[in-house]
Amino acid sequence: MKLLTLLFPLMLLLSTTDIDTPPRKAPAFKLENTKEKYIRLSDFEGKVVLLKFWFVHCGNCVRDINQINRLQDDYKDDLQVLGVEYMNETIYGVKGYERKYGVRYMNLMGGKSVANQYRVFGAPTYVLIDKEGNIVHTGMNYKDIEMRDKIKSLLE
Repeated sequence: MKLLTLLFPLMLLLSTTDIDTPPRKAPAFKLENTKEKYIRLSDFEGKVVLLKFWFVHCGNCVRDINQINRLQDDYKDDLQVLGVEYMNETIYGVKGYERKYGVRYMNLMGGKSVANQYRVFGAPTYVLIDKEGNIVHTGMNYKDIEMRDKIKSLLE
């Protein structure tokens, strides 16, 4: 219990901080999308990938949907946004969420083990992966201008 008491503030700090990290290889994964097709991270090799870890009952996860829809639309040839639902919601729950909030980027389901691999401690969490498959940024605060600048620099 003492260890948990000591680690909790550190975990909280790490989960609420945006971090530009020294690149490390993004863990591979294979998850099902809402069209019941399996998607692998490697399917987007050569593209910049933005992972958004979220869950259906997360109030903060709704705030940036319109900005991320526009981001996907603006960079559709060079960027793939993947929402990763990680609380094991049903396909009907995820599809209902997409309809209710107008989500246009691809969502993947059953991402709990992937969230663990990516060290996700809260939602929403954003992970930016460069064209070579390296994690270059992790954060919980979506800032559209800053994210666009990061993506532009990765596409140059």
